[in-house]
Amino acid sequence: MRLLAGLLPLLALSQHAPPSDQSAPAILERIGRTAISYTEQLQDFTCRQTTVRTAAKTSSPGKWKPVDTQENELNFVGHKEHYRLLKVNGSADHPETRVSKNYTRTSGEFGSLMRSVFRPESRAKFEWRSRDGNVCAFNYEILVANSTMAMTNGKKRIPLAFGGTVYANCETGKITRINAVSRDTAGEEGLSADVYYGPTKIGDREFFLPTRAENTSRHGSTITKAEIKFSNYRKYDASTTLKFDEVDPK
Repeated sequence: MRLLAGLLPLLALSQHAPPSDQSAPAILERIGRTAISYTEQLQDFTCRQTTVRTAAKTSSPGKWKPVDTQENELNFVGHKEHYRLLKVNGSADHPETRVSKNYTRTSGEFGSLMRSVFRPESRAKFEWRSRDGNVCAFNYEILVANSTMAMTNGKKRIPLAFGGTVYANCETGKITRINAVSRDTAGEEGLSADVYYGPTKIGDREFFLPTRAENTSRHGSTITKAEIKFSNYRKYDASTTLKFDEVDPK
């Protein structure tokens, strides 16, 4: 596969041998082909995205405090994601004004991380990890010079090296989980993302789509966690939108 020609020479095999009937490079190529073409294979759709954000201090990392709960209409149209904020903390009254500021906001779970790992420009270094049933796993690392991961602090953009693990069906190459953790940030800045995919019916077709995700960010002494769930997938219709039961303001 031409798109992955620059990646396969970087594959380093660990002590865990790949399946005897297939080579690790062949499995990796299959996964990469699926990842790069992922969004192009999706039809237009709409779904509900619910994000629960909490925050903690680096001095007390286990003591999470609520930030807000956001309900979004996510429209995937023309191979791009479009978000519309519907409610914050149960209220549809000017929801944008109810979003807590200075905390991480997330997007891009529909294929962005896949592309950033497998695009040839990233020059990711892959290592065979394991096989569990029909799910094959590869670890990967991407240098900061080739990375698309970054944090913004005001007008300053801070590029980050990152690595993680890709889990995928060994035969089809469909990714079932992908995670990423930033590297070498000297404890001041950091990001992580973990996205799970599963079979989802839209109309009479089945796609592998995100079911849940968890993103965390660290900026100075504050850690923000976003727990995301995706539901109510259906075909996109420009004349309709998702509707939610109204919640009386308290």
